Order: sequence, then C-alpha cells, then structure tokens
Amino acid sequence: MVGVVVIGRASDRHGRKPFLLLSYAALILPVVGLLIGLNHISLTLYYVGMLLAAVAGNSTMGPLALCTACLADAAAGDDAFRLWMYSMVGGLIMLGIALWPMVGRLSNLLFGRAGFAFLCAAIGVIEILYIFFVIPETNSALRGGSTNKDDDEGESRAPRNSSEVGKDSYIHMFGRIFSARTMTLVTACVIVCLTDIQRDGSAGVELLYLQQIVDFAPKDISLTMFMSGILGFLVNLLVLPRAIKRGWMNGERMIYSGLLGLVVFQIGMAFTNSKVMAFCLLPLQAVPCSWFPAGLSAILSRYFGSDKIGHALGVLQSFTSLCGCIGPVVIGSLFAYTSLRGHGGITFLAAGIVSSVSFLVAVVMFSLIEYKRLVTGPDSDLTKPLADASTGNAWTEVDAMNSRIYEAQKMGPIPVD
Repeated sequence: MVGVVVIGRASDRHGRKPFLLLSYAALILPVVGLLIGLNHISLTLYYVGMLLAAVAGNSTMGPLALCTACLADAAAGDDAFRLWMYSMVGGLIMLGIALWPMVGRLSNLLFGRAGFAFLCAAIGVIEILYIFFVIPETNSALRGGSTNKDDDEGESRAPRNSSEVGKDSYIHMFGRIFSARTMTLVTACVIVCLTDIQRDGSAGVELLYLQQIVDFAPKDISLTMFMSGILGFLVNLLVLPRAIKRGWMNGERMIYSGLLGLVVFQIGMAFTNSKVMAFCLLPLQAVPCSWFPAGLSAILSRYFGSDKIGHALGVLQSFTSLCGCIGPVVIGSLFAYTSLRGHGGITFLAAGIVSSVSFLVAVVMFSLIEYKRLVTGPDSDLTKPLADASTGNAWTEVDAMNSRIYEAQKMGPIPVD
C-alpha cells in the first residue's frame, strides 16, 4: 500500500524506466524464493521475497500504476487513444485470468511441480530485458523539456487545450474553493473504496453461494471465468475502439458502465434461481468492470500532468490494495457467514446498494467538477495579454484569444464567501 505511492511519486521526479525495472525485478523475488523453497522444503525465502516485492511496489500494483503512467505520458496528446490503451490493460488482465489456469497446468505437466514458477521467472526476465532495451523514458518532464530560454521564446507557443486548463482550475463547492485535481483524486479514491471493498470481499464467495442455490460446480465457475476473460478481451479489442472514436464512450461513461454492470450483477445474484441465470450474470462482474479502472485513470490523466500522474495513480492503487486486504477478511467473512446461514442473497443485495451509492457519487461529483470549474490559477490564460507579439502566426493568436474568451465566459463572477 505504501510502496506503490512511493515509487509512483519517485517516477514523477526521476523517470518511469528505473522504477519499472525495480518493480518487475521485485516481482521475480517471490518466484525465486518459491523455487528455492520447493527444493529445501521451506517457504521462508518466498515470504521474504513477497515482503521485498511489497516494499518495491506492493506486488502487481506498482507495475500496473507505472505502466498506466507510461501510457499517460506517451499518449498525452490523444485522449481517445489513451483511453483505449487504458481499457486494453484491463482486457489483457482479463485474458491472463482466462488463460493462466491452463498455462499453469500445462507447465506443471511438462516440467513438474516447479514448472509454473520457472515459467513465471522466465517471463519476468524477458520483461526486464524488454524494458531495459526497448522501452524509452516517457516522462516528458524529464525527457522533452527544453532548458534554453531563447529557444523557447523563438518557437510558436501552442494554445492551451482543455486538459491543460483543467490542471490550473478550481471549483466552488460547499462554500469553499477546492483544487479540481484534488477533488478528482479524492472522488476517485472514495469510489474505489466503496466499490472494491465489497467487490473483493465477495470474490470467491460466489462459488459457495451458487453451490447452495443452483448446484454450481467448481468446473462451472472455471468455465465462466474463461468465457468472461475471452469476452472482455474481445470487447476491449474490437468494440470499444469504435465506441471511443465515435464519441459514445469517454472516461466518465466507462466508470458509469462498470459500476452499473456491478450493480446488475450483485442485485441479480440476490434473486438468481437457475444455473443459466448465473452464467449470464457472472460476466457482468468482469466485462464492464474492466472499464472501471480505465475510466478512473483517464479522468486522472485529464487533470494531472507527467510531473504528478505517477503519484496520483499510486495513491489510487494504494487504496485498491487496502480494499483488497480488508475486503476478503471483513466483507468476505460476512458473505461466507450469511451464505452458510442461507441468507447470501440479502448480502448480495446490500452489496448492490453500496455499488449504487458509488455510482451516484461518481455521477454527482464528476458532473460538479466538470460544470463548476473555475479557471483562477496564477498561470491561467486570463492573466496573459490577448496577443503575443513574438509570434507571427495569426491563427495561433486567434486560437489563444478564443481560448481565453471561453475561460472568461465559463468562469463567470468570482464567488465571495
């Protein structure tokens, strides 16, 4: 939980690549400890490796946050492409969830009980080599900044776009002025806590509940996971790009779709009475929910630049990790207890209500942040002259003037407390 915040902030200051290498190297440590432990009948080194991996980014959370930050850097000028890349991260994770049981079983059959651990270690080494030799440094704050002031003054300055304006914007809410980026990050963390703590808590309990209700065998849920993973990957690969390109899907709508899918799944589970209905409901937990983290990352990228996006994503992933620890212990125990007592449907219904609250919070807060935003930052275009005499490009001056007029109209009167 703490490590992912530290490496996220460090990647903003010192570059993404060194900490990507550190995070992926840390992921190999538990595997190496497991391989040694299998030969010496001791798992001490495995637990030591898990501890070191947590310090270097909390297992998979660190690499996930850094990879998302790299995508935010590389596709900073193309919001639609960046949104699709975020969704493809979720799609590839779903594909991995669908395939890893078969790959693990095959590797163990071919190479023995340590086969899957050897395979994971080999993949980790390949990833480290690929990052070191192929992936460039993407942090524009370190890579592309010009240090020559004369060169900067001689170039035509591009007008600020809406995402850049958002980084300097504030909103008036509850009688006070708040930074839009701070409110966005707080809202994202609240939504993650409301959603993931009960979603992670119910993970795995569905099998126990469905075994009692509709005689759902373990092979049935394995088949459902495989189908959900393949379906989610294909939807993110083939359908979602067209929806984004045509303007049907953006960051907010991806969040809303994921939360609505979770609400329908949980409320449907409370009233399910057949195996066919369960087969139809379980993919709703996976396919739209893969859009939920992608939408949150897209909204954070709108307000945080390369100098802060790693820290913001690290904070968000740390809350995800916290919910992953608390959810199975507290909420998972509650789910299991009520399921054994024959009241699992009531618990799923309560989880659906919590997800509905999360959905309402997302709609209200993101709408307020978008429509009550005031551009009052010290480096806002409103504080600059309407024309820049150093540029000879008339169209650039017109674009800049239109941008400042739009800001003034959107700002309206300054509220006085």
